[in-house]
Amino acid sequence: MSGLCGVVSREHCAETLMFGTDYHSHLGSQLGGMAVLGERFEKKIHDITQGSFKFRFRKDVHDMHGSMGIGVMSDSDAQPLLIRSRFGLYALAMTGLIENKDALARDLLDRGTVFTESSEGGINGVELLARLIDRGADLVEGLASVYDAIDGAASILLLDRDGILAARDRLGRSPLIVGERGDDLMVASESIALISLGFKPVTALG
Repeated sequence: MSGLCGVVSREHCAETLMFGTDYHSHLGSQLGGMAVLGERFEKKIHDITQGSFKFRFRKDVHDMHGSMGIGVMSDSDAQPLLIRSRFGLYALAMTGLIENKDALARDLLDRGTVFTESSEGGINGVELLARLIDRGADLVEGLASVYDAIDGAASILLLDRDGILAARDRLGRSPLIVGERGDDLMVASESIALISLGFKPVTALG
């Protein structure tokens, strides 16, 4: 399993993102990751099997400067990943299960696609999604087209210079809720992350 959190703020967001992601600890106990965007991307991924998410990231947040970021708890793929594509550099994280991952990967490999990331199950599912997204005319179209290709359920957060794109799986198995706190916005897999940090839930993606 896994859980997602994203923050867009007028101030540095890393600490808020750390706490927001940590509220999803029960959804992933193997790997945790954060990517923050300021003048440049800062990304950290840690093994959290021997310590909490907050414990692993408490020092990192002081070096992660930026007003936008995404975080993830995962039991499978290392994420978020930084993807350098024809659309520029972006960070990507997901939650859910791609049931036809092997078939999609074989098709992309046959077309000459190169994969660089791996997980216990072979190809990293987040990188697979990135290769599918990159087939679109732009990031929005590419993100939407993912759901025509995959079997299963996947909710996705994509962070680039324009902000955070959030997409919920069509079946609603991996929900995403958006909340606001003044001028700050948060999107999370579970509403407790929003409420506990003073964000008011305003909509569920559907």
